[in-house]
Amino acid sequence: MMVNNMAELKIKLNDYLNKLKVLPKCNKEDLYKWADYVELKCLANKDNFYSSNDFIDDARPRTEDLGEGDFEDTEKDKIEGTSRAQKNDKWETLAKETFKIIAFRQSVFGVYYPFTISANNLSIELEDTLTTKNKIYLFLLFSSSLQYTIKFKKEFTSSFEIFSKQVLEKYLPNNASIKVFGSSNTEEEDDDIVTDSKFWDKLKFLEEFLNEKLIIEEDDISKYNKGDGGLDIVAKVSMGDSNSHFPIIFGQCACSPNEWIVKQSTIKADIWRQKITLKTIPQYYIFIPQSYRDMSGHWFDKTKIHETIIIDRQRLVMGYKNEKKFKEYSSYSIIEELINIKEEVI
Repeated sequence: MMVNNMAELKIKLNDYLNKLKVLPKCNKEDLYKWADYVELKCLANKDNFYSSNDFIDDARPRTEDLGEGDFEDTEKDKIEGTSRAQKNDKWETLAKETFKIIAFRQSVFGVYYPFTISANNLSIELEDTLTTKNKIYLFLLFSSSLQYTIKFKKEFTSSFEIFSKQVLEKYLPNNASIKVFGSSNTEEEDDDIVTDSKFWDKLKFLEEFLNEKLIIEEDDISKYNKGDGGLDIVAKVSMGDSNSHFPIIFGQCACSPNEWIVKQSTIKADIWRQKITLKTIPQYYIFIPQSYRDMSGHWFDKTKIHETIIIDRQRLVMGYKNEKKFKEYSSYSIIEELINIKEEVI
């Protein structure tokens, strides 16, 4: 739902700027999260510019004075007598490594990347004119940064489900049928969305859609349950007849930078076989707006991917081809506002 009340919008935008003063909730090795933070800070800077020195100046006192972030173990530093110079070296190293991630992003995202990194890889600047492709990248950046954009969570998560569905369409054959199953979606209703409000009604749809049989009764589910059971996208590929045993896909869309790891379990067959028969094992997809890559383009941590096809920011961008539909998202006007709002002092 679009924000119509201008006063309410202003409050939410100011909340975004205030939250942006807080360091991301992550460990020092989570460079892809720090890179997101640097991009957001550059976007919010009134000069549309942000450097490694700016990052160090912003981040170091927030950690030392306010105890934000997980970067420093301050008690350990006290015991071991860590000097201020050593602490500075740690922040400088983190900054350099973070900007290497950004340099990689500029090379791999190409025309979608809305920032330009300097020749020495120590500063970034927002492009003077932002294209729709640039805004697609920023949409994914905002969606992966709910710590800061939490006031717009409903719009971003709903749009992200539709975005993920449209990407999945590009990765599946033309005879695939794909439905958004998520319970929280607020985009305009169409044939691509399961609109039943109760979980039981969604299960009845799933029974018919997959040509399977429910093994639970309606009384087994709370009448107040309006959820989706952890299934955001469901798809099937027609084999040209009405028989069973055809390819099916279970997908989860997870904007949280941490929860997606656990959410992979919610789409697994052993969970759903407690509710419905499954004659074939689904393919599992997890859609995340994060760029889950190190500076070489490899997965940041393969051990977090659990027999799931992961579609991260890079794969999402490569698979998305519907710029016209993108402009119809409920989050599109919010993206424009977040681009334009600036901090007076960064």
